[in-house]
Amino acid sequence: MTIIREVFVPPLNISKAADRKPEKIEYEFIYINILRQYLQLEFEPYQKYLEDYSLQRIIDDWIFLLIFVGNDFLPKLYCFEIRKGQLDKLINIFKDYLKSKNGYITN
Repeated sequence: MTIIREVFVPPLNISKAADRKPEKIEYEFIYINILRQYLQLEFEPYQKYLEDYSLQRIIDDWIFLLIFVGNDFLPKLYCFEIRKGQLDKLINIFKDYLKSKNGYITN
């Protein structure tokens, strides 16, 4: 499965935003199988903290955390700004949570 989305570049001059005509439309491709492999590599070291380590449960928790930064259907929580690095902080808090051996967030 692949997610395809148009690359959005905000205009530098807001007054020109209405007159903006894209010269070339660019797209981003997110390959879900590759994203899964990256998540597996990222969270593999946390196997030692969880007795019942499951990559699928890690992914479920990761998706749950992404809800806080919003998507096309849900508004974001205003304390989480992706552009300000808040997503990285949220993931690091999740990693600390995993280290504390409390288990998973979702069930």
